[in-house]
Amino acid sequence: MIRERRVPVADQGKLRPNKVVKRVKDATGISFNISDHTKAWKLYNVRPKGYTASGCKTEYCQYSEAFNEYVYTEQWVAFLIKKAQNPKELQKIRNYKD
Repeated sequence: MIRERRVPVADQGKLRPNKVVKRVKDATGISFNISDHTKAWKLYNVRPKGYTASGCKTEYCQYSEAFNEYVYTEQWVAFLIKKAQNPKELQKIRNYKD
């Protein structure tokens, strides 16, 4: 008899920025890079600058205290795919300035 053992996984289903970029590129075929991702989270106010647990739109990102960085959700990937497929929105992302 085999017993299945369940082990809790921290940050399950959360993605680091490089995986978000890859998923957007793969889904759209558009050249989308880390710079575009950074401009997007700033443009859409998804998270604060710096590293703090407060101020995140939790449907799109969460702060990982263990790694002192932000991780992103599947909803964020879907949101970015939708925006990247719209040429005007993609240009808006790419033209964003702090």
